[in-house]
Amino acid sequence: MPTAAAGWSRPFRVSQPFTLDVLPTQVALSSDGAAGFGLSVVDTDAPSNATAYVVTREPSGQIGSAQAVPAVQQVLGLAYAAGGLELLTASSKTGDACCGSAGVVRLGQRFGSVRMLVGGLAGATQGALIPVSGRLVAAVATERGVWVAQSSRGAEFSRAHQLTSADARPETFSAAPLAAGSAIVVWAQRDKGNADPRTVYIAQGTAKTAPLKRHPAISVASTHRIDEVAAAGRGGPTIAWIESWFDKQGAYHSQVEVADVSHPRQARAFSVSGQIASDLSFTTDAKGDQLLAWKTCTRSGACSVRQAVRRAGARFIGPGRLGSIESTEAPSAALAPSGAGVIAWITRGDVLASELGAGATRPGSPQTVSGAGLATDLVVQAGPSGTALAAWSQGVLAPEVVGAIDRIG
Repeated sequence: MPTAAAGWSRPFRVSQPFTLDVLPTQVALSSDGAAGFGLSVVDTDAPSNATAYVVTREPSGQIGSAQAVPAVQQVLGLAYAAGGLELLTASSKTGDACCGSAGVVRLGQRFGSVRMLVGGLAGATQGALIPVSGRLVAAVATERGVWVAQSSRGAEFSRAHQLTSADARPETFSAAPLAAGSAIVVWAQRDKGNADPRTVYIAQGTAKTAPLKRHPAISVASTHRIDEVAAAGRGGPTIAWIESWFDKQGAYHSQVEVADVSHPRQARAFSVSGQIASDLSFTTDAKGDQLLAWKTCTRSGACSVRQAVRRAGARFIGPGRLGSIESTEAPSAALAPSGAGVIAWITRGDVLASELGAGATRPGSPQTVSGAGLATDLVVQAGPSGTALAAWSQGVLAPEVVGAIDRIG
């Protein structure tokens, strides 16, 4: 594989090539520099034929073999906990496509048994596993609802609690930790009387309890709709969303907005005239620095990576343009505890990244992380040690998962 630009390691193989499609990789980093990769491999012609795998990378850089997770079709999220690597998983009964239920599995010396959190799911399922104050918060969302459960320090999870009403049909979902040691879950939903999602709901937990009570946080005009939502924590929750509408002349508009939940009417709008916004990636650090990335596309399909930076106690600066991006791909942003960050994306099949220095308000020039081509489904994470890890799928007929590491601060 080609050598990456200065700062990024040479791309390394995470998994062997697969004969089936690989869903976007889930990534977790530990405080000592170890990494976990959650892979979901599926036959798109026969979706019930799906298997989940986990690969671990030691702090030394040694990568283990891909291990199939017993009785699991998909990894929704993963995080390091005191007992090892914890996985949020989804499965269905034999012969059915994912996902009918969600549960958690621990990987210590070997895989434990699946501990089911919620059943009765249907269709596409999203999830997040969030470390908070020595515990884990598991959030699961489908078109039928949003559920949340929190572990004790002994790693046993509470019974999953449904956050949504019976008539709710969530369309977009996000979850994030807060600096105070709690978690937030946000979503936008269709419900009775609303054919489109027009309200963002939020549920906020404490260091000891999972988010249990929902309340509306953001509402848009009756002629507008919410297409995406993303949450990030600082002193309090911040929500970014994509809002779209048709004007009186029938012209379509789409823009990113962001607001602190404590001051929802003081929203900041990021609009690029004549372009459609999508694919939010929103992240924060414990000090309150925030990094927001998204994609805008012209009607002809020419797309660009956009970003905005907010340092603790200040306002967002942006939007800035970083470069072109594939119309089918999404940018990914991450912040390290030092306030340094990175935004990564794919253009013409190559992986690019732009670093944000600690304290800086604009990312630097893009670097090539991998010039091998045929890259898809990129994700980047920053760990407690200040390491940034990028992972993506490489190839079409026999896709494999590839990664690269950078020290960002």
